[in-house]
Amino acid sequence: MSLRVLHLSTSDDGGAGRACVRLHTALLKNGVDSILLVQNKKGDCIQTIRLAKSKFQKIIEKLRPALSTLPLMLYPKRHKDIFSPNLALFPPRNRLLLKTIARLKPDIIHLHWIESGFINASDLLALSKLGIPMLWSLHDANPYTGGCHIVAAACVGVSVGCKNCPLLHAKIPYDISFFTFKHKQNAYKQIHNLTINGLSRWIANCAKQSALLGDKPIINLPNPIDTEIYAPFSKPLARELLRLHKPKKLIAFGAIGATSVPRKGYEELRAALDSMPDKHSLLLLIFGASEGEQIAGIQTHFLGFLHDDMSLRLVYSACDVMVVPSHAESFGQTASESLACGTPVVAFDTTGLKDIITHKHNGYLAKAFDTNDLREGIEWVLGLDSQKYATLAQNARASVVDKFESSKVARDYTKAYERLLGGGAAHARLAKLLFATHSYYVIGFGAIGGDAIERKGFSQLTQALSMLPSSLKAQTKIIVFGKSAKQQEIAGIEAHFLGMLYDDATLNLAYNACNAFITPSLAENLSNAIMESLSCGTPVVAFDIGGNGDMLTHKYNGYLAKPNDSADLARGIEWVLGLDSDSYATLARNARASVTQRFAHHLIAEQYIQSYKLLIGGGLERKKNL
Repeated sequence: MSLRVLHLSTSDDGGAGRACVRLHTALLKNGVDSILLVQNKKGDCIQTIRLAKSKFQKIIEKLRPALSTLPLMLYPKRHKDIFSPNLALFPPRNRLLLKTIARLKPDIIHLHWIESGFINASDLLALSKLGIPMLWSLHDANPYTGGCHIVAAACVGVSVGCKNCPLLHAKIPYDISFFTFKHKQNAYKQIHNLTINGLSRWIANCAKQSALLGDKPIINLPNPIDTEIYAPFSKPLARELLRLHKPKKLIAFGAIGATSVPRKGYEELRAALDSMPDKHSLLLLIFGASEGEQIAGIQTHFLGFLHDDMSLRLVYSACDVMVVPSHAESFGQTASESLACGTPVVAFDTTGLKDIITHKHNGYLAKAFDTNDLREGIEWVLGLDSQKYATLAQNARASVVDKFESSKVARDYTKAYERLLGGGAAHARLAKLLFATHSYYVIGFGAIGGDAIERKGFSQLTQALSMLPSSLKAQTKIIVFGKSAKQQEIAGIEAHFLGMLYDDATLNLAYNACNAFITPSLAENLSNAIMESLSCGTPVVAFDIGGNGDMLTHKYNGYLAKPNDSADLARGIEWVLGLDSDSYATLARNARASVTQRFAHHLIAEQYIQSYKLLIGGGLERKKNL
């Protein structure tokens, strides 16, 4: 049975929508059962579903974007860039979406750009209660802000709490950004099955530093690109097809709202090109806009919106250089498309573009927002001799094939989905335990052989669990790995038997699912399970035998029970589970620190290296004689 992934995106068009479609298509080719569910369907991609079906549903669908922005009427002087309020009633809950998702029964929900009334924070909280692991790709900053999609330069709201938003120009500090931030905050803190994907290292780091998403697991996987569709096309033929017959150097610039949205950098491009020498030898091609203020002395063609891949491929291939002067890009899709077509890119050395462009290897990274350096970058590319330009173009293509080729990226996403599921669909029960909203405690026990090997202490664990108060048993579940069984409970506690867990990622999930890990072994040298659990920040309850005392400090990072004393083992379990949230957080931090400070692999490796060197030098006996 293949993995079923459900992508949620407001649209299958636009920058984020196209990126979502590309990943969806790549996953289908990679054998994943991928489905794309959208509010606005414009394309005909396979397994793409429009949410609205009936006439009434389609009317509501058209109203949702307008309802979502209704609160902005209070701010007539706001900045013209996009701003998305997120309040519980604007628009109302998307109950049709929840019903559709329940019917589709996905293993993973992958969120993309979900604004324009498609999914608000209340819907997201309701989605989380389905118990399905969720991944959210950040196509812009909106998920961790009070409404803006690009954070203003001097704004600190994302790290503390939004109000008095510089984009709204409100007269009072407690504006819509404040209430949007609070609405998201209240919802997010109740969501425990959400992982964030930063499409670039920059936006992943921004999410880590934000107040809204800083406590969520964050990974970094890019957008894919089909390098068979986006591939070099003969430059003379591309120009012939576009009817560009004049022998000029061609410069490309393009984005949705290319000349009307300030953050796309058209003003910076104009400033850079305005001071270029030999303007008569240049031709500027602009796509994503039908008009704009032209640059004196430079012939300019406005191509309007290019919706198909072939038109974009022709434009990239026809040009000598692509300029991407954006203020902020979560990834930089036009840059990767251009490079895939063998056309070098000049951009500012900022945000997600740094993941795509390597300075003077496949393009040029100008100092952030320095238009003089942007001009120098354009001049540098256009001034290269034919051999050096050919090398730059080859590097451009190779860099995208190496890092962003669709089948490779699809495999990386598939692995990420499987990790979210706890190592694959076989461990979906573990994922549900890990990602559920915890109104109960989870304790863990794991050992090769489980109850078959007496010294592993399974019978002592059973005795200890039977001694716990009935009220605590009712609030507790136990996961057992290292053995399989059909029994549904142990000493009155609901049990989940996961069998053998072979990979580190799945073990990591198992330890993290637990509030406490129990090691009732009667004989241990240096327990891997104790070390692994502590490293994951999960306190351990164990007997004070063998090497356990080398790793556990009583009531500092766990609990050391008297040897073979099941009653004291029960007291240890009850003590850990009974801690208040602050005391437990301290215990968990101590657990993690006790391993990283003493048993980190590089520290242990260094000790072994020193021992090897000592042995090579004659060993301890020779040292004694000296």
